[in-house]
Amino acid sequence: MSSVRIKHGSAAIDCALPSFRQEIIRSTTDEIFKLNSVSFTAASKRKKTAEINLLTSMPRADNQAEHCVELIAALSINFHNPSIDNIYVMLEVDSMNASQACNSLSDSLTSIQTVEESIVQQKLICIPVLKQPTYWDFFLYANEHLDNKLVLLANTDIAFDSSLSLIDVDIFKRENIAYVLSVLPPPYAGSYSKVFGQECETIPRCTLGKFDGWDGSGNSWDAYLFLPPLQDIDPTKMDHVMNTNGGENRAGYQLEVNAHMKLYNPCRHIHAFHWHCIGAQMHGDERADHEAESNIDDVAPCWDCPGLEGVVPSNELCEEGLLQNVTTLQNVAEEEIRNLFLHPEDIQICVQKGSSAEDVFQVWTNSGTRSPLGAMCHDTHAVNCIISHGGRFDKHRHY
Repeated sequence: MSSVRIKHGSAAIDCALPSFRQEIIRSTTDEIFKLNSVSFTAASKRKKTAEINLLTSMPRADNQAEHCVELIAALSINFHNPSIDNIYVMLEVDSMNASQACNSLSDSLTSIQTVEESIVQQKLICIPVLKQPTYWDFFLYANEHLDNKLVLLANTDIAFDSSLSLIDVDIFKRENIAYVLSVLPPPYAGSYSKVFGQECETIPRCTLGKFDGWDGSGNSWDAYLFLPPLQDIDPTKMDHVMNTNGGENRAGYQLEVNAHMKLYNPCRHIHAFHWHCIGAQMHGDERADHEAESNIDDVAPCWDCPGLEGVVPSNELCEEGLLQNVTTLQNVAEEEIRNLFLHPEDIQICVQKGSSAEDVFQVWTNSGTRSPLGAMCHDTHAVNCIISHGGRFDKHRHY
């Protein structure tokens, strides 16, 4: 297949540069294959029905001509995710010809050969809109049309994998909690630099600090999981679009303070991949978090997050190693190590017996290929890895 097109009416625009288009299609095919394979977690095998409803948008093709292949690819992957029941797409159109616009969106999704038309027809709920939806538009739609249904609100270019199956959906009915999800780079990010001679600008946001790629840990996210209706949110504080700088901090405050939901960021377990290497970033110059006492940050990645199945608790990790607290290290420069983490007091190192914390840090800090997920201890046998006890609700900062 030589091209992927997104069409509005009779117009069709080639999505992305020819030299990189096939890499994205390959990655899309690989991700769909993984979702359709038998290599699911135990939690996913226990589930018989999907219970998550994805709410997102699709911009006009002429506004995102280069980036649109990534938008279509990410959305296509989400259609094949068995944990996602329905996908509600607010589609920006020039006129309210719903049938024509929505048919064009469906055609664009199925233009990738591995995308099954029957799945798109089954899951797609297309909502034509005349402008880019604001946070208020999304939350209002969720309240009015998705009452008591678990909603995954995400930017268009966020793709999810089988880790969604780890979510215990019932906890959202029992407790007043919500998730935000910080993002990881897409799987094709490494190939991008080979083609264009520069790195993909998608920065990992699901980090503990500079140690694993970004020192703004807990300050940015691109997806939300919540159970509407949302009570008492202020529409005057939600009149900005999702790609506004600081927009998520303002929206998160409304969820936590006005809607009285405890926010957690389980991005270490629930993976949200940001498919955005091509084209300009979508943020403008203006900020949404300019008003005092209306914003939230420091919603850091949690390990012991409520509502997850099949995750080994942090206090059961490192059974075969020795635990050392970052703040009490003696053989390395304490200040230097502390500065690698936003909350060093929450970090422990699981050191292999016969080795040292200094050895572990030398390996990780000198490696240019470490990933935000790879540095973490995931099971009781892992050693030479990091354990985080952070991401607690009481550490959030309102500003």
